[in-house]
Amino acid sequence: MEFPCGRCRKEVDDSECSIKCIQCEEWNHWVAEAAKASQVFKSAHSIVQETLLENVDQSAPNPELPRIANLVRMANRKREALRPKDPTSVDFEVNYDFIPDGYLRADVWVRGKRHLVFATEQQLQQLAKAKNWYCDGTFFVVRSPFTQLFSVHAFIRQGEDYKQVPLIFVLMSRREKGDYKEPAYYEKAGAYDFMRRLMVLHFLPAEHIRGAFDQMRQQTDHPLLVQLMQYMEREWMNNSVWTVDEWSVYYQPVRTNNDTEGYHTRLNRKAQHSLPFYMLVGLLHTESQYVSLQAKLVSMNRLARYKRKPYRVLESKLYEQWDKYHNKELTTSSFLRTVSRLYGPVHN
Repeated sequence: MEFPCGRCRKEVDDSECSIKCIQCEEWNHWVAEAAKASQVFKSAHSIVQETLLENVDQSAPNPELPRIANLVRMANRKREALRPKDPTSVDFEVNYDFIPDGYLRADVWVRGKRHLVFATEQQLQQLAKAKNWYCDGTFFVVRSPFTQLFSVHAFIRQGEDYKQVPLIFVLMSRREKGDYKEPAYYEKAGAYDFMRRLMVLHFLPAEHIRGAFDQMRQQTDHPLLVQLMQYMEREWMNNSVWTVDEWSVYYQPVRTNNDTEGYHTRLNRKAQHSLPFYMLVGLLHTESQYVSLQAKLVSMNRLARYKRKPYRVLESKLYEQWDKYHNKELTTSSFLRTVSRLYGPVHN
């Protein structure tokens, strides 16, 4: 049975796709029209709910109302033609109609893998001013052909108030898993303590790190530790991108990966599950726009990073050791040994 819409006279297939007006008793395909006019990625359930609240008299009997589930399915069908196709391989063509203007900053191919870089102008300005960058990745929100969302964060600061914010998002189609060798680390009598000291070299002044590293290299002939020292020499001591001066954190406040991991946890909670590509880009753009507001709140001293008590205590103890080292009350080896016990990974 067909019903003419009371507003545009279009034939509506059946009462499951329309609502009968209580006052004029004419059929209206409000949900269908709302679905086409609404944002293409807006929840169909939200569209149906808002349309019913707007058009149905809740105080009157409504025997002709269709099932909510049917209206949700109908709303989704109406929007299928409006939505861009979700990519199934890395060589898809980006539909810029569904990407905010200027948000996609780079489309990078490396060894057959594709990486898309997203940032607003405000984010790039903040990134250019940042002295330190903090990086992390999450795998929960992405769908194939992408494998992870990688993000670069930095702190914005006003006086004593500071807050970490995301400044670049990168959708990556490559995810490498490293192989980790644990036995040497957990030989607590020797290799364990050695590696703990190695892991806190960055707490030394930059000009002292090379000397401390060379001294430690002479203290071991363990095959795995020799390999580790060779890796450190190649990737950290002689890195052409990150110099020792840049990764030394001497006399700097404690920063933990809880900031970036905490952000990704909140993002995962908002997404609820892995999202289609264009829907994910929309979510990231919303997050990017929020950075401007966060920067303004920090500048007004209305927003600050919350630091838990254990990290405040740790920072206090570190500054105590830095003061002793600066005043030559501790040797380099004693400083590393003490700090490694404060800051090093926990042995279970």
